[in-house]
Amino acid sequence: MTSHYDTLGVSENASPEEIKKAYRRLAKESHPDKNPDNPKSAETFKNISKAYEELGDVRKKQQYDTARRMSGGFSDMGGVFNSFRNSSSFSDAFNSMYGERTKGADIRASIQVSLMDVYYGTRKTIDMSLQGFGIVHINVPKGIQNGATLRVNGKGQRHPSNPELPPGDLLVQIHFLYSEDVIIQGDDIWIDHALTFYDLLLGSEIEIVNPFYSISVTVPPKSYQGKVLRIVNKGMPIYNTASYGSLMIKLHVNNVELNDEQTKLVREIKEIQDKK
Repeated sequence: MTSHYDTLGVSENASPEEIKKAYRRLAKESHPDKNPDNPKSAETFKNISKAYEELGDVRKKQQYDTARRMSGGFSDMGGVFNSFRNSSSFSDAFNSMYGERTKGADIRASIQVSLMDVYYGTRKTIDMSLQGFGIVHINVPKGIQNGATLRVNGKGQRHPSNPELPPGDLLVQIHFLYSEDVIIQGDDIWIDHALTFYDLLLGSEIEIVNPFYSISVTVPPKSYQGKVLRIVNKGMPIYNTASYGSLMIKLHVNNVELNDEQTKLVREIKEIQDKK
């Protein structure tokens, strides 16, 4: 089974920055919009996004690494781990694995949602005609996390031997369709913004545009390459609350071609600095 590390092409000892860099490179290369003739690009992009969702979050990465270390005695530790994680109790997980059910079996499905869907919430439909349920409507709440599972009661299978018992449930896993220009980490939105050295040094007003809104942001004087500006309550909605994460803006310097007069002024500034 391919690990998330293999999917991103990084080692298990990779730093968070290395993981993020690998994800961004692969996401751009495999994005469906850039590979319209490759029918597998959407699946590849989804796997890359799922891998980064697990490894890009410290807590989830620790859980994932723990599960991998414990997998030596099981042929499918991921299935066992998910059974316990997605069950409300130990008995539910045990019954789910070994078939001693008090209701029908659950059915699993997955849907892809855009970041706009996550930001505002949405209503999706799933065609369950093959399972005898027709169209099932799913309410996707705003702020839901990538990889989260929504439960729709009573839309699973009937009990195989006792029709009087209630049917199982439909478990729908959520997968994000990430944007190339926006990185989501937890409830924060990360955006790179490039501006000139002069604007970094002297300060400026910049306009930040993302899929959800545009906002004017003040870059303070004496900023520098790599500085991160944090704008509170402008991130993703926090699930089941009225709060939002933060907008994180990482500043970068645009290359500037200096004319002779500008080069002369820079030399004068350097000479003043060297005399200090």
